[in-house]
Order: sequence, then structure tokens, then C-alpha cells
Amino acid sequence: ELALLLEESFGVLIDDGDLAQVKKVAQLAALIEQGGSAAASVEIPVWPLEPGARRARALLQHLLLFPVHRLVARPFRVEGLEHLQGLATPALFIANHSSHVDTVSIIRALPAPLRARLAVAAAADYFFRVPSVGRLTSLLMNTFPFSREGAVRTSLEHCGRLTDQGWSVLIYPEGTRSATGKLLPFKLGVGLLAAELHVPVVPVAVFGGPAVLPKGRFLPRPGPLRVRFGAPIQVADGSTPTTLTLELRDQVAALLNISEEGT
Repeated sequence: ELALLLEESFGVLIDDGDLAQVKKVAQLAALIEQGGSAAASVEIPVWPLEPGARRARALLQHLLLFPVHRLVARPFRVEGLEHLQGLATPALFIANHSSHVDTVSIIRALPAPLRARLAVAAAADYFFRVPSVGRLTSLLMNTFPFSREGAVRTSLEHCGRLTDQGWSVLIYPEGTRSATGKLLPFKLGVGLLAAELHVPVVPVAVFGGPAVLPKGRFLPRPGPLRVRFGAPIQVADGSTPTTLTLELRDQVAALLNISEEGT
């Protein structure tokens, strides 16, 4: 948010990573006087959006991904599909995150037309650290690398390009999996996206992940999984990223039936 404010006020582009190193006002002033520096970019592949990759993804999901998920999710329930009827797309889906089964659960729960035009923000420093893993997740789930720290501008701008092309985006605003299953604070980036994308925001709650595949475990243990979709949120003009971040967290918390005292 500070980088965007500086860009609007002084016309300079300052890398978020450079801002993270600033400890004194004098250092910030020096960056502004220097005109900033080129932002460190994250290489984001475009091949997962091509027609051939989309056809292969749909086939692999039905032949491989969803059958494996059925073995793990016993049973699997989906709630709130009525909120997706007539949804104006593209949309921004925001969900709690406590397990690696969350993304597959949400993708499987979505109606086919929404699933076919969904891109998933995945941690660049985790899933794309090993190129082969990044390519596999991109093929199966249409993931793209999203920077969780430092230079996040490239990731945020890519979300804008995706929605401009008609793709909905799934993002986990906590920025990491919750080790306890309790909802963590949301990163400010979700507020920035909601304020700038001008698309409906759909809150999503995923239940059962910590029991099936908690953080730190590699092999899942079959158990019940559930996905609940909330009513789309229309972001009011003039909403600030900070306020939106808090409001969106409240929406996801409400879906999870978690009181603020319990978080």
C-alpha cells in the first residue's frame, strides 16, 4: 500500500522489497530521490491458460485429481452453491487455508463453468521453488506463482490481467496454511485486489483439512471435507484496502462460524 501511495504522490516506482529494507525516513527519502528501482519480477507462465492446457487440465482433473480426492474426502459436502447461481464473472474467491487439500476441494466443489475459468494463486517460494512441481500444479489446477513477501506488485498486477481476460482468481489471504486451523490475519494484498479489481468477491470456507492433511504431514488420512460458499460481496467505491481486508476476513470468519474471541 505504501508503494502505491508513493507512486501516486511522487510518480516513482519503488520495489516492495526495497521498502522492506527501509528503517529510517532518510532512507525512504533517498529512494524517492533516486526515482526508485526496477521491481523484481516473478516469472509467471502463460501456457496454463492456452486451450490445449485447459483441455488437458479438465481431463486430468476428472481422471486423476478428483478420483484421488474422493478416496480422501469421506464424505465430501458442498454448501452455498445457490450463491454462485448468476454470479457475474470474473470473480475473486477468498478462502481460509489450513491444508493442501483445500485447493482441490474448492476446485471440485465449483460448478464446471466456473472451474474451467479459475486461476489459483500459489506461493511462489513453495510450489514454484522446484520447477517440475510448479509445472505440475499449473497443469492440474491452473496455479500461478504469487509472491507472499517482498516484491508483490508483479503478482497483484497479474491478478488484474487475469480478470481482464475473464479469469476468476482464488487466493488465500492468510498467506500460509494455519497450523492450528484457526483463521489467521489477512494480508493487505487481498484488500488491494478487492479495491482495484472491481469484481465480486466470494468468501469460501473449507472444513476438515487439518484432520485430513495438516501442515507438516505428507500423507493424507481419509476424513470428512466440506466447502461452503458465501454470498458474493460487491465492493463499494472508495473502500480502503485496510478496511476491506478486515471486512473480508470477517466474512470468511462468519462462514466458519468463528467468533472474533475465538480467533
